[in-house]
Amino acid sequence: MTPPPPPAAAIGSRHGTRDLASRLRRGVRDLDAAYTIGTVPAGERLEWSISPHPVVIESEEWRTVEAAVRQRARLLNCLLADFYGKQQTLRHRLLPPELVLTDPFFRRACVGLETERESRATLLRFDLMRTATGRWVFVESFANTPIGAAFAVQNRRLMLQENAEYYAALPDFRRIIDFPVRLLDHLRRLAPGGNEHPNIVVLTAGPHDPAYLEHSFLARKMGLPLAQGGDLLVLEQRVYFKTVAGLLPVDVVYRRVNDRDIDPVVFPSQLLTGIPGLVGSIRAGKVAVANAIGAGVADSRALEAYFPRLLRFYLGERPVLSGPPTYYCGDVDQRAAVSDDTGTYSIEPAQSSCKHLPRWVRGGSERARTRALEAMRRQPHAYVARELPEPGVLGHGRAAAHKLESRLSCFALCEGRKIEIVPGGVLRFLPVKRKDDPPGWQAGDTADIVVLSPRDEPSSRPVERPPERVKPLVLGSRAADNLFWAGRYAERAEGAARILSVIRDVGIEEISRREREAWFPVWQGLLEATGHGGSFKATGPAWFTPTLAWHMTLDASNPSSLLRATGAARYNTLQCRDFFSPETWGVINRLCETLDELASRGARTRSHAARRELAKECVGRVLDGLAAFFGTLDRTMLHDTGWHFFQIGMHLERASMTASSLRHALLEAESAARDNRREDADLTALVRMLSSQDAYRRTYHARTEPLFVAEFFLLNRQAPKSIHACLEAVRDCLGAVSALTGPGEDHPLATVRAALASLDQLDLARIFSQRTDSPRFEGHEDARHQAAVAVARLTAAEPATEPESLAGWIERLITRIDEIGSALHDHYFTHQARMGTPAIAD
Repeated sequence: MTPPPPPAAAIGSRHGTRDLASRLRRGVRDLDAAYTIGTVPAGERLEWSISPHPVVIESEEWRTVEAAVRQRARLLNCLLADFYGKQQTLRHRLLPPELVLTDPFFRRACVGLETERESRATLLRFDLMRTATGRWVFVESFANTPIGAAFAVQNRRLMLQENAEYYAALPDFRRIIDFPVRLLDHLRRLAPGGNEHPNIVVLTAGPHDPAYLEHSFLARKMGLPLAQGGDLLVLEQRVYFKTVAGLLPVDVVYRRVNDRDIDPVVFPSQLLTGIPGLVGSIRAGKVAVANAIGAGVADSRALEAYFPRLLRFYLGERPVLSGPPTYYCGDVDQRAAVSDDTGTYSIEPAQSSCKHLPRWVRGGSERARTRALEAMRRQPHAYVARELPEPGVLGHGRAAAHKLESRLSCFALCEGRKIEIVPGGVLRFLPVKRKDDPPGWQAGDTADIVVLSPRDEPSSRPVERPPERVKPLVLGSRAADNLFWAGRYAERAEGAARILSVIRDVGIEEISRREREAWFPVWQGLLEATGHGGSFKATGPAWFTPTLAWHMTLDASNPSSLLRATGAARYNTLQCRDFFSPETWGVINRLCETLDELASRGARTRSHAARRELAKECVGRVLDGLAAFFGTLDRTMLHDTGWHFFQIGMHLERASMTASSLRHALLEAESAARDNRREDADLTALVRMLSSQDAYRRTYHARTEPLFVAEFFLLNRQAPKSIHACLEAVRDCLGAVSALTGPGEDHPLATVRAALASLDQLDLARIFSQRTDSPRFEGHEDARHQAAVAVARLTAAEPATEPESLAGWIERLITRIDEIGSALHDHYFTHQARMGTPAIAD
């Protein structure tokens, strides 16, 4: 291994190294990334950190590691094929039967399943350690659901982004950025029947999975839909994916969930992450799963004790690199030797994922060793004893200074005898400081591994023939639902923040008491439009108090506050994170972190002045953050079906907010105009709060007359906040979606067209020409009471055809907008409106 030039040489100084580390931490924080490793205690969430010091390996040294990893990958696939096939290793007593049959990851239901499949583990991960003598040894193997590939790719991407000069100064080195594309090629070849254009989905447990970042990253980079268990179902032994266009037959499932939770019919589980009937579909040859169910048995550390004889039996080879001396405690003689040992061997579970079992690593406390020995005597088949060598040091900087244990991760993509080896990264460990904890499990940081290419090696992989037909990404129903609500919540937060910003800019203190009283219906309508109408009762002329400002911005108990609305947008974005670029996710994630910090500061103070300032800052942050979110989304997201559903949610929410704002303000202004109270009929504040003052002036060149305002916000086809313009945008998006799904009698597009037709038939001039017969209120009566009575009178009017009241018409318009959302839910998200839809043709 050749030491690389110090990073300071590339970035200038030691201060520059610290600055690089800071930028890397910021990049990781924007990705909201975390990971777990095999020895992390259950429920532990480790933050992903990147060392600014890459590790460079010469091509000669890597050639040995690569050959050893390829040999191990071939052997593990031979073992898996044998365990679930002829079981020759057990018949010839090459392995103790209990080592395999008692393993918690051995799935008896899969014996005889896919016997013709040569590589049951498409993706394998191997962790190696460089000892103090410079020798490489295998430490762990992962065949169930190997994680870490996405983190290795992101390590390289962030390092190239922040320290490009360092990599430019190096000789040619191996690429890892294209790992997802290589993985996709291997998944495509798993399709039953040799289908050259299979439908593939990535199966995840959801955002609560610690490796969800990797799941969404790989799905996005491979261009595959990210599905959860509820998104898939089995009909007549065929797996189908629930999409907005109906049921899509699935040929390959790339699973990222534990196989014990993948089919609740065969493997009872309390988690709702599986697909009932999946094993039956595999047995019928209708679908392939990578990695195959039951591959986790190859993770067992106990196999290390028998690898030399297994290599001779299957491959006729000697090990290129060995693992640490390992003893299987299920063997009586080996168990006795371990029990009599004074501390040479570490006592660990055979399966690294069995985090509930006690373990003891050399150097740990005597109490922890006694507990591990007792557990080993009770469950000997679940334990191994290993003599871990003294670890060496990989890399420079902090790792060299503190002599941190480091492990090199390598990934193997397997297809029969064709195996691609991809260098992953370096994971470093810090000593544990908590009492009685075994040393070595606490992760430190990760480092990019740079493997230099030999001079005679081609600089790039040969160009493969592209597929004859490219399949567009089919949008799943759950993803469409989350995209729709992400658009709605983001628009709701942005609209509410803009309203509050206008209130702040206008300066309510400059409005007289009488004007404040007359404007109350305007504020009431705007409160209702932003979801605060029923949750907060404002009284008195100076109703916009610091309490209300806090309630509408940073109050965590208010479901309609800016804090909660932005958080809901982030939650729905997270649910379909594979549709959003890292830049888009970083914007919404940073915004939510900032709002959480402001809310935390506000919760610690009772000062109204301090809370007012925090609310003011919140409004500015939301406006800036969501403007960046919408702009980045527009420039980075593919304008496909998913984009259309986001736009539908955004425009439908905008139309709903405009209609709710008009309900109180416009009707009171109409009443004031009829009674010749022209000073009360001015709707300038309403137009400003809906961010439309300039557009209104350019359209009418007049003051804000109620008739003009109604026409502008109801019928104008160019105004962004106009209900007609918003519904036309929804109509156009649904038209694009229906080109894929096909129209129907109950299609939501028909509901939108009906709402537009009612708008086109609206005769505002006739409505505003009506004169009320009600007596006028006396001037000395309370103006706010007058407004309430006027609104109540108009709202209570019967929805007559001749003449029609504006109150009744707006009420019906709001109902129609709500019906559009319900129709979308029934037709696309739950398929309640078309349960008999046939499957999509392959």
